[in-house]
Amino acid sequence: MNVDIRRFLCGLPVFLLLCMFPVSAFSADAGADADPDNLSLFNSLSAAQVFEAARASVKETFSGIPESFESGDVLVVLRKQEKVTVRLYGVDCPEEGQPFFEEAKTGGHSFLGGEAAEISILSVDNKDLPVVLILNKEKQSLSHYLAAKGLGWWDEKNAPKDALLRKLSAGAVLKGQGIFSQATPLAPWDYRKSKEIEDFTYTLETVAEPVPDKKTARSDSESSEKSLSKKGTMVESAPRTAPVQLKAPAEKIDAGALMMRHQPRISRDESGRPQGLTATDISAIPYAAQLGFQNGDIISRVNGIAIESEAQIMGLIPQFQNVKQFQVEVIRNGRSITIPISIP
Repeated sequence: MNVDIRRFLCGLPVFLLLCMFPVSAFSADAGADADPDNLSLFNSLSAAQVFEAARASVKETFSGIPESFESGDVLVVLRKQEKVTVRLYGVDCPEEGQPFFEEAKTGGHSFLGGEAAEISILSVDNKDLPVVLILNKEKQSLSHYLAAKGLGWWDEKNAPKDALLRKLSAGAVLKGQGIFSQATPLAPWDYRKSKEIEDFTYTLETVAEPVPDKKTARSDSESSEKSLSKKGTMVESAPRTAPVQLKAPAEKIDAGALMMRHQPRISRDESGRPQGLTATDISAIPYAAQLGFQNGDIISRVNGIAIESEAQIMGLIPQFQNVKQFQVEVIRNGRSITIPISIP
């Protein structure tokens, strides 16, 4: 088997969840990494794309000069000579005492260069800090820069629908940037919980999404997420023993396009508890159908680890990078089955 395909398959269970493995690392004709710093996508983004992905109403925009960083995602800016402490939208940077705390602060300071920046207020958090998007003089977002460089985690809890931040953070994970150069990086929200530090939360006033064209909209049966029936019987299938003959995809794998197409997301039961991760049109993801995955599947566990959030999965990607034996637990039509995967 081609070595690049083998490497891809070693991470397939996680790929099926997030559709975000890097293109260059796993394509059959891959050479040197064309984007070692994970900045190609970031550099291509316009301010309009950043705001559109946030899906949030802008309360106010002003010009401010960054004075100091309390952490990577909390800084003091001067607004008409008045000091204002703000929180960055969409990213959660290391806390003091964690690795890369200082690097996140330094990275933010260097990115803004001490010059006037465009600051847009999207919300106010539970600590009364304005939650903001900050654009430097090139109209590039500080939040998205930190995510791309691996100096902050995508803040899934407060910005769950931001596909750009999710994609940039996933690239940082897979390239081992910053925080994710560590074997087992600890998410800052878990660090705060362990130290009994109050967490921050905020709510965005979302912009109404356009109504999809009826001609292109998927049917309810095709796009709806499956819920576990209260009356369903939980059973485990017998493992498949026949080897699966894997065929390489006809085209080069474009991880970013796959993520946007398949829209991976957490599925929840009727009480709101996470069941696992699902996606749209799973069977069209490379290798998924060959290994027994079907549309509507909810991947609840991988090698015994419960899947509860997309941010959690980012930490699992490097953990599973060289694993060859997987037991993937799937909820399918209200029943629990196990799909064993053996990577040659």
